[in-house]
Amino acid sequence: MLDAVALPAGLSEYRLLERAASPEGITTAEADANDLLQAVIGVGQVALFVLAAVFFLRCFHRAYKNLPALGVGKLRYRPGWAIGSWFVPILSLFRPKRIADDIWRGSDPDR
Repeated sequence: MLDAVALPAGLSEYRLLERAASPEGITTAEADANDLLQAVIGVGQVALFVLAAVFFLRCFHRAYKNLPALGVGKLRYRPGWAIGSWFVPILSLFRPKRIADDIWRGSDPDR
């Protein structure tokens, strides 16, 4: 959603840079206003990304933690690994996939 604002702002910055390269030039106020706009959009995009990551990890953790209620006997990993495995180097390359596979198999209604 914020990308819908970032795209026109980026095009506006491109036009501003073209004007800056021309003999006409731009003022310092125009450059500062553009920098502020780009900074606000960037901070907003990072904040939304972090928020989405938090909600994804909570959902992923909850889905793995609920598998015993769906009849899965014993989990391969403790539920905390559904979050922690994303942050451990090397381990993050394969453990989240294994946990996702467990969620997929454990939530199969035909199982």
